[in-house]
Amino acid sequence: MSTGPFPAPGEVRRVLVRDEPFHRDFQDAVRSLPGYASMGIALVDLTGAAPRYAATPQEHFDKHVFSVAKLAPFLAAFRLRERLRNQFSGDPAKDSEELIGKIEKTWKPLIAARVSSRVAKPDFPNLRRIFDFGGPPTPGGWKFDFKGDHSGHDTDREKLVWKYLGGLDRRYRGFVPKDEVDLLPFMHRLKLMVRMSDDMSAGSVASDVGLAYTFGVMVSDGLYNEKGRHGMWLSNTYGYDSKFSGFEGSGTDLTAGATAYAVAEYLTRLHQKALVDKESSERMLDILKERSGRGLGTESRFQGLPTGRATHSKIGLWRPTGNTSEGAIVQSFGRTRGGVLKPVRYVAVGLQDLGGANMFSLVNRMDAYVKKVNGLT
Repeated sequence: MSTGPFPAPGEVRRVLVRDEPFHRDFQDAVRSLPGYASMGIALVDLTGAAPRYAATPQEHFDKHVFSVAKLAPFLAAFRLRERLRNQFSGDPAKDSEELIGKIEKTWKPLIAARVSSRVAKPDFPNLRRIFDFGGPPTPGGWKFDFKGDHSGHDTDREKLVWKYLGGLDRRYRGFVPKDEVDLLPFMHRLKLMVRMSDDMSAGSVASDVGLAYTFGVMVSDGLYNEKGRHGMWLSNTYGYDSKFSGFEGSGTDLTAGATAYAVAEYLTRLHQKALVDKESSERMLDILKERSGRGLGTESRFQGLPTGRATHSKIGLWRPTGNTSEGAIVQSFGRTRGGVLKPVRYVAVGLQDLGGANMFSLVNRMDAYVKKVNGLT
């Protein structure tokens, strides 16, 4: 494996290849949807051994995705941890200050070079706020664990953290004040950003990971196309601070965007546990897990299916208008001709649904189509 802040070309494998019959018939199934011509829509059937991908003509057009763009710093945080562990876990630095100094000296010019086409004055990840260096120095054994991450070794504490974050979310209704956000460890803020979609927590995470690093990860992980200037990206910190890395290049003045393809690719790799690595994917899936039934976080707009539900989701909502975007992993069930109940699973993406009126109809059509192509009703 290569060293450096980003994977080398060829180390990240894209998984989505359009299945033409599946793609063509899917377009026929959703063509009459009112938002067909304007939304970014993609479907990935995960039921078989290999994913089958289909999309509508807007698959590579940047859309206003609102909080779905929080998936970008979410991935960047885990990619940062993986790259640091890969290169510096065995570093002989005597303390964290020496270690961080080495990392900054080695990586700053590499990050700057990677994002030079987009960011004139790149920021750098705030390693002290992201990673736990609070224990005794461990020369040659640096773990790069996120601050506040208790997964895998303290289940009871993990449950208490979710309960506490749920209380914060209900108290502030998705807008935890900056002075309270700044007291929270990184993993708490990451959870608030993703599951509760809290804007100030998202801004703090994006600022800590760095807008420049996040953009570089989106490019190196194949989720942003530099030549076409489209994909998943984020250039603001949701009002947390003054960081800003420019508007999207198409002239629509977006400061956060994504394409249906990018969201579908992201969630497909995540489902396959191939986003960053297996450990990271499993942790990310746990955080993305739908918890609205327990009163925790946002609720998928892809719920309400007769025999299925979104198991993992990220929703974006512009409250004044109801405009909605979402990417989700959905599990559903259908019956064979003999009446046997069998599961299907798929990635559903619907971006920039103006007014939010099409999401329920869209996922119902997706659900029926996936069952049909798998011989179920």
